[in-house]
Amino acid sequence: MSKTILGLIVGAALTLCSTVQAATLCSAVGLHPDSLDVSDLTFNSILASDCWGVVVGQNSASNLGFDGFAPLVGAVVPNGGPGTGSIDGIDFSLSAGGSSDFGDWTLAWTGSTAPVTLDLVAVIQSPLTFASYFFDDLVLAVSPGAGRGAWAINYVFAEDTPFLTSFSIYARDVRGPDVTPPTPTPNPTPVDEPGTAALLALAGIGLALTRRRITRA
Repeated sequence: MSKTILGLIVGAALTLCSTVQAATLCSAVGLHPDSLDVSDLTFNSILASDCWGVVVGQNSASNLGFDGFAPLVGAVVPNGGPGTGSIDGIDFSLSAGGSSDFGDWTLAWTGSTAPVTLDLVAVIQSPLTFASYFFDDLVLAVSPGAGRGAWAINYVFAEDTPFLTSFSIYARDVRGPDVTPPTPTPNPTPVDEPGTAALLALAGIGLALTRRRITRA
């Protein structure tokens, strides 16, 4: 394998290593490397079941760290208008309580005459990174036919506080009070880091080129 090809492979690998930041579940053993915690974000004082991050890039249904979620309300900014979305005939609205990154954000819902249970992932997005917070079997009460609850951003240490540019919510498994919940998986399945796959591909190219040179020799 020529020095030029080897240099290109090594350079690409180093570039990927420097730009891809591995995300970690808060439920993983040991302290979270980015100081995330399930208490960072609460809904009606309920702690998140788990959290995931910090991830470089913009959030989407494919990179939340938790499987099977669809967008519900997307990209609501701190001092902007409310965001809206619907799932299973229930209409949702998310609005900020003020222009600050902190404080309460109100989630309101209409269209259901009985409490519903669902899973939610709430995402705090900064300009370059995001963290997602998983709420398992969250019960939304109605009185009558509508309800509301408060998200509270509770980052404690200044160094952990993101510059919040938007707040998004994803949902799955909406069901009524008499519906048996789906069988839970042991843990939410993390999304594979794209950098890992790319590095493995580069390693494969290097091995293939080395083998080709040996064969020709």
